[in-house]
Amino acid sequence: MLAQLVKGGHDDIESLTELERDQFAAWLRADMNHLEAIWVYYDLGLLSDDTFDGFDESICSRIATNGGRHYWESEAKYFTSGFRAYVKDWCCQ
Repeated sequence: MLAQLVKGGHDDIESLTELERDQFAAWLRADMNHLEAIWVYYDLGLLSDDTFDGFDESICSRIATNGGRHYWESEAKYFTSGFRAYVKDWCCQ
């Protein structure tokens, strides 16, 4: 069920019910919080480039989809300014 919700949210957010959109946003918020925490450790120099390798693509892949773009446009303000700048520079080129 979660896999269907996530796939549906990423593929076509408008195909979801209001409740499903809220559930997708909650899932994506938790996932992005996790990725932001990893980025913070990297930004502070606590993770090596090798360890962080691949996470940048994970971050970008979340917001490159239909639902991800919709989510990021409305919710990016809740993330740290450094993470938002990183996403803009790395993912929104």
